[in-house]
Amino acid sequence: MNIGALIGGSFGLVYVLVNAGALGNPAGPVLQGAGVLAFVALVVLTFRGRGAGPGERPHFDRLYWLVVLGEVVAIVLGAQVLNALGLPPLPWVTIVVGLHLLPLARMWRAPVLGRAGVVLALLGVAGLVAAVAGGSAAVVALLAGVLPGVFMLGGLLWGATRPTPVRA
Repeated sequence: MNIGALIGGSFGLVYVLVNAGALGNPAGPVLQGAGVLAFVALVVLTFRGRGAGPGERPHFDRLYWLVVLGEVVAIVLGAQVLNALGLPPLPWVTIVVGLHLLPLARMWRAPVLGRAGVVLALLGVAGLVAAVAGGSAAVVALLAGVLPGVFMLGGLLWGATRPTPVRA
């Protein structure tokens, strides 16, 4: 079982469920339903032992918890600043979530995690630019919420369907 896939999939699902509603009908409910189905498929594939993927098995040691602590502090402080400026905190959350994957990718020798982190951070930046430019809540939710969730779920599902590489 790949606990990392379940953690990432859970966050991807939350991104979709929480943010797709801003897109209205029918897109919001359709995306929410698709997110649930994707997560269920990921859970089934994960428990069947598929998609262990390259890299070291994640270890949740002191360094991991320091990265997570830094992530939480950055999210809280950045969200307070954005709220004070009248901007939504969602893009900042997505930027920080993406950036926190970079040290984890190195720790776990999983370059794909680093690439995913860059994509998430860039989607967060796109959402922040949209918010600063006066974009609608739906546009910000799409860029910084729905697309990151779809990317996470889709990437994890893709990984779960790949054959597990043989290690020498």
